[in-house]
Amino acid sequence: MLVVSGTRVNGVLTYCRELAKHLTTSGHEVFIVTRSGSWLLQEQNKLPAVSYSVCELNRNPWELRRFAKFVRSKRIDIVHTHMSRANFFGVLLKLFCRVPVVATAHACNFQPHWRFNNFVIATSDFILQQQRKLNRVSISKSKTIHCFVDTIRFKIVGEKVRAEARCRIGIDEDKFVGCVVGHVGARKGLLVLVQSLPKIIECEPRFTLLIVGNNTADSKYVAKVKAQIKQFDLESHVIWTGVRSDVEQIFQASDVCIVPSLKEPLGLVAVEAGLSGVPVIALKAGGLPEVVQDGQSGLLVREQNSEKLAESVVKVINNLDSFADTTKQVRADLVSKFNPSRLTDGVLEVYRSLIDKP
Repeated sequence: MLVVSGTRVNGVLTYCRELAKHLTTSGHEVFIVTRSGSWLLQEQNKLPAVSYSVCELNRNPWELRRFAKFVRSKRIDIVHTHMSRANFFGVLLKLFCRVPVVATAHACNFQPHWRFNNFVIATSDFILQQQRKLNRVSISKSKTIHCFVDTIRFKIVGEKVRAEARCRIGIDEDKFVGCVVGHVGARKGLLVLVQSLPKIIECEPRFTLLIVGNNTADSKYVAKVKAQIKQFDLESHVIWTGVRSDVEQIFQASDVCIVPSLKEPLGLVAVEAGLSGVPVIALKAGGLPEVVQDGQSGLLVREQNSEKLAESVVKVINNLDSFADTTKQVRADLVSKFNPSRLTDGVLEVYRSLIDKP
């Protein structure tokens, strides 16, 4: 049983959908429990073999008893929780039924309840070390298993497909395109990137930035970013696409992908860009060094500094041919590292180790 408390589409919910898909393909029975209005409920027709239930995950004795009864009635072998509300709910559930509880850490905050899970899976080595340090999670009861990525959806394409993708998005073929993908908020560091744009455009006047993702959640931060764009007179160099379901088209249309995140548990966008053959320029934050090979798949910027970021973007622009020579090997490495079958086997290994214990 996968218990997920998030509702809007993000990397965590995509992870849960992919995990459910590969578990059912492996012959296991999977239940997904999520809150009303969740994106996963909208996707359930794509996974007909999965059973879905709605629960608001209220952490009170009555809800926990009801949930424990449901777990027993369905003969659930393992409960696997995702996101803070569900993670805490899972720890409390252990008081009401004897089913082992696994929690996946997609991020890390100080939350003492983590150590009371039967096992903790971290989606990056960075998060694993943070969980062990901050929340005192046992070394013997924790390990890294990276996020699932659709390695078929994101692929290297030729010039014809690239031109078609640009046409669909509405970008002139002679433009040099950089993209930044993700919810627009302070953690994602878009303001630092915008402050670097004047220097980038000075070196490459054709440069156009695609800002892809939800730009309504943090209205104050978005207003700051737009004010900075206006102050620098950059409106003609920036395109706000909003949320898109065809992110693979964005990468196909882009020359570089920029990940200016100040904090990043892993950096799925960097993985997807690498699979698409697009060089990545990222701040050296969180788990990004685990997926960006500095000098091969892109460049890592060691400081939260707009000038340093601009210098790195310009360096990649001026050396695109050398990065193009390594794209196939970068993709092969990422496909191996994020192979869904291997990752599923890793999760199943954790499940079996707990189920087999008396």
